[in-house]
Amino acid sequence: MIGKIYCLQTGGYYLSIETRDLLMFTAMYMIRDKCERRTFKAADCEGEIKTFFEPTDMGGISGYKFVAVIETDVGKRAIIFLVRARDYEGLEKSGWFEVKKDGSLEPAVSQFN
Repeated sequence: MIGKIYCLQTGGYYLSIETRDLLMFTAMYMIRDKCERRTFKAADCEGEIKTFFEPTDMGGISGYKFVAVIETDVGKRAIIFLVRARDYEGLEKSGWFEVKKDGSLEPAVSQFN
């Protein structure tokens, strides 16, 4: 299991499980690749995530702050969330795998398993 997503602001938008996981994985890829901006697309929304790798502490939860601007059926929303270092470190220890089109797994750098 990967870490939880810690939302600080959702702009009144309910995050589906798919969107929540996609935001978390995308943020973790961004940490790994040292990338400050990345787009994403889920079934119920699409958008862009940005970060300056700014360490943030809120209510005893520390992590990197990410801002996702998403387009939904009801308009644009901003989602601000944290990724804890220990969640990312746990992912790094577990390894990354590439999922091929035929569904087989091969060690690489694409997906958490």
